[in-house]
Amino acid sequence: MKYTMLLISFFMSCLISQGELSEKQLKDAKKLVSIDAVRNSVENDTDGTSLLVQVEFSSEKRGLNEVLFRVAIELTDREKKTYLLAALSKKIGILSETYLGEGYWELKIPYGDMGRLKVTGYAAEFGLMDGEKFVPFDGKYKTVKTYEELTGRTTTPFPVGIKLAPHFENDDN
Repeated sequence: MKYTMLLISFFMSCLISQGELSEKQLKDAKKLVSIDAVRNSVENDTDGTSLLVQVEFSSEKRGLNEVLFRVAIELTDREKKTYLLAALSKKIGILSETYLGEGYWELKIPYGDMGRLKVTGYAAEFGLMDGEKFVPFDGKYKTVKTYEELTGRTTTPFPVGIKLAPHFENDDN
């Protein structure tokens, strides 16, 4: 299994560098990682109040070198104004030997002076780059069917900077 995943990863790297993704590559990539759930909560800390959005996933321990994560979130403030927050990760790269095959991407969205924010839509996707184009192979959506639908309907950018960070579950014993 370990060598199979390394071969798949190597094969995908070679073809991706040529900019031609096939259906088989996307199918193989889908076996590597999948989104399990999207959750949000409120956090109060020294930086103030923030909305936390966590996208939980499970994956193979190896072969994620070329996989990217992107997310678009529609936020509505107390005055019913809607904002778009969009982010694209860097490649996941090689993970620790103690990685357990689970983790989450976390977005920390500060409220600032806006008051409480509500998530009114999202598109969270794992995918591969085909040249300059992001090609999703797994996703979770709220109120939309595609990332493009959400980014097309909400165009006002969220005015406050956010933090997007991966968290990988490791066996630290």
